[in-house]
Amino acid sequence: MPRGERQRLNAVTDASLLLVQDALVHIRAMAYLRKDMLAAGGDGGGQIDYQERIRLIADVCENLPGYLRASSRGNSLEGLQYAWDKANKFQRAWLQQTLTLHGITITDIITPRDGGPAED
Repeated sequence: MPRGERQRLNAVTDASLLLVQDALVHIRAMAYLRKDMLAAGGDGGGQIDYQERIRLIADVCENLPGYLRASSRGNSLEGLQYAWDKANKFQRAWLQQTLTLHGITITDIITPRDGGPAED
């Protein structure tokens, strides 16, 4: 494998691990926020929003760890590209913002494609 391709694959692997790690932190934080909000606010109006956000973040990161396994048929680049291609607008924004917080520009490591879900 050429050096530049290997460096790109390493960058994508790091990005995928950061996304999974941040997803777990966000999901845990949102679960606590919802509980606090329900306790303070009463009617539970924000419950669906928090549950939906948790679901969307979990969904977009669901397959990333599988592509990191040595026995996987694919690689981390294919996994992150797949996640991006299948993501809706919220999920793409979350992916992009999360990586930006870590100094990574997603368009440097994957190829944004037209089409795909990205609605909502």
